[in-house]
Amino acid sequence: MSEEQTLQLEASLLIEDDCEHCLDELQRMLSVRTGISKVHLTSEPPRLCLHFDPNLVTVSAVERMARDVGGELQGRFHHQRFRLLTTHSADFAGSLERQLSDLKGVLHANVNLASSIVSVAYDSDILSLEKLEKALSKSGVETERVSPCGGTCSHGHDHAHAHDHHDHDHGGHAHGPGCQHGKVPGFLPPWLQERWALFLVLLAGLSFLTGWVGESFLDMPPRAA
Repeated sequence: MSEEQTLQLEASLLIEDDCEHCLDELQRMLSVRTGISKVHLTSEPPRLCLHFDPNLVTVSAVERMARDVGGELQGRFHHQRFRLLTTHSADFAGSLERQLSDLKGVLHANVNLASSIVSVAYDSDILSLEKLEKALSKSGVETERVSPCGGTCSHGHDHAHAHDHHDHDHGGHAHGPGCQHGKVPGFLPPWLQERWALFLVLLAGLSFLTGWVGESFLDMPPRAA
């Protein structure tokens, strides 16, 4: 009889944003699949470790199950960020987090007053983005959606679809200021994604300054135009 085997997969390949709740649900759903005896996360960077019986299931089938379940959770559990448009007192963050967490379908909520960002993870089978925005409005909070690439999205429209009243269009998909899909690396932290355009400008300026110093003081040959 074959001994139990293990398979490790990078968690980020299954759950893109490494959401703690999504990873917990992924482990729970996989642990009850036929042939899988145990599922757990290893240390940083997080990897999903699956223990399975090769007499009951093949390694390729285990990997396929993990990817299928991960894709299902990615489609079901959504993560949305909102930018606060007004200032609030120090005790506001905790109060709003509790109100959002009490909403049916909300998995977790975080309010960062320093960056003026509200982050919410929710079950789209239970709660829609529109209802979430209405709940924010009823709480007396004025917000705007923050797109995955750091720009802002108009209310009343999912960022995955066409928008109205935005500055430019890319193949039928309109985007607002600072919103350019494919331009901002997804692995960057949110604070840097939101300032990506500024970062590129500063980088270009630094490159120009370095060249000027080299040509003026270090006798470096002028760069080709």
